[in-house]
Amino acid sequence: LPLKGETSINKKIYEIIKYLSDGLVPRSWRTFYISKKKIVHFFEDLNERVNQLNEWSSTGFLQKHWLGGFCNPRSFLKYILYEHSKKNEINYELVTFEFISVCKSDEIKIKNTSIDEGIYVKKLILQGAKWDYISQSLIETDNNNLFSIIPIVYLKVVLKKKNKDDNDTYSCPLYICQEKNVVDIKDNYLIKVRLRTGSKNPTEWGKMGVRLSRSSCRSRSSCRSRSSRRSRRSRRSRRSRSSRRSRRSRRSRRSRSSRSSRRSRRSRRSRSSRSSRRSRRSRSSRSCCIFNTLAHMTNAKELTSF
Repeated sequence: LPLKGETSINKKIYEIIKYLSDGLVPRSWRTFYISKKKIVHFFEDLNERVNQLNEWSSTGFLQKHWLGGFCNPRSFLKYILYEHSKKNEINYELVTFEFISVCKSDEIKIKNTSIDEGIYVKKLILQGAKWDYISQSLIETDNNNLFSIIPIVYLKVVLKKKNKDDNDTYSCPLYICQEKNVVDIKDNYLIKVRLRTGSKNPTEWGKMGVRLSRSSCRSRSSCRSRSSRRSRRSRRSRRSRSSRRSRRSRRSRRSRSSRSSRRSRRSRRSRSSRSSRRSRRSRSSRSCCIFNTLAHMTNAKELTSF
């Protein structure tokens, strides 16, 4: 209606039009869920969310849940833990989720299990490590691929271990977004998921910052290119350090050559000044001798005249 001219354009509508013309998501739209994507990727993400909700409302059951499609995934996960504790008459604080990967591919037949036992989750992002499907544990990743997408996993509801010094599992935090600076950590944090550590200690994985996230709040291209940007930055820093070293070496060579040239010029000047002083002294001594001889000759002529 404002674009047709039927109603006046107020400040809020003008701000929305300005953001859309720049290809950005308006600020008033970000209250539904956290997103820093461009407007094109925002609508793609919104279509996936709507499709998941339509499938759930039509079938009444989802085989694979995409946590990125929920506006409040924290309440959904807490509901599953609550249903399990209520069914088995266990305290709610004694249960947690265990991470069990199913397959590398998303195309797999899912078993029909009750929601209080666990859920199948797709498109989780693992940061700082890789997941080994054979040993079902964490492994180290290379610097070029800091993010890896796990197609489908099974979050199984299990009891928490009483032994806190457990070296077999790592309590990995699950966040809403992989970018920590999007919102406050308290709002971004969801739950902790137990991951098998493999050959490393859980404290080592914690120091490396290994974490899970339901989705990225930025565009996919920016997430893929972040590791390449880091590698380019490291290459640029190495090149700049080498160029600075070469410039310093050239400057030192120039300073050494300039010092040597100044010394040679000073030595030549001192030698020339010494030789000029000697020549002046010799000329003055010769002129004195000539003057003395002339004086003697004039005196002798005067004596003979008498």
